[in-house]
Amino acid sequence: MKTKMLRWIAPAVLSLALVACSDDDAPSDPAGTVTLNMLDAENGKTYLESTGFYINEADNFYSNGPFRIADVGPVRGIGSLGGPATSGLTDEAAVMPGHGYMIFADDALLVFPSGTTAAVVGSEYCKVYVDSWLAEDKGAVVKYLSDRVSADGLPGYDDPVGIIDWSTESLKIELASSDFEAVCEPGREAFDLEASGRVLKIRPATMSVASGDYGIYVRIGDRYTRIRVEVRW
Repeated sequence: MKTKMLRWIAPAVLSLALVACSDDDAPSDPAGTVTLNMLDAENGKTYLESTGFYINEADNFYSNGPFRIADVGPVRGIGSLGGPATSGLTDEAAVMPGHGYMIFADDALLVFPSGTTAAVVGSEYCKVYVDSWLAEDKGAVVKYLSDRVSADGLPGYDDPVGIIDWSTESLKIELASSDFEAVCEPGREAFDLEASGRVLKIRPATMSVASGDYGIYVRIGDRYTRIRVEVRW
């Protein structure tokens, strides 16, 4: 556990580094922001809503529940936190004043073949900002805000995108970015998927694909959706 001296030195050094900056540089707190005096495990163990995260004896955010946390690094306040950031997700992260964090439920996350983890559109996640340490080494002052993963150019979850039948060799879906990844729903790999610029081309892997609805997961950045393709023979 860090000593009290180290805790108070760090904010002092930070304040000297930022002395030339105005408080007006930091965005205001968005509507719905909650400020919480989060007592650590040795002084009451305050939980961060239903996520199960608390500050443990090592001064880390920790949860053994079905949630993961990502430290997005230094930010200028909770208003500086943008859309979902899923890099470096873990169940334990060091509490650092001036840092922003994002918390996601496990069932909202999907790991794509590239190794990138993405959060599903429409799911709720939590933005967190550590404002300062509490006095007397008891925890930290945090600000948090619930948000939802927006589609941001992706189709809506479970949106139908077309029908493949005897007269259709393939479907072409234009996306908002060329930096996308697509994968068939596990256990129902009915299609060959091809990326060409911002276009996803979908064609049956074989002509023996059974009729029915099939899902394809599509990721852009740190968010993903599921689109539906109907095969009708």
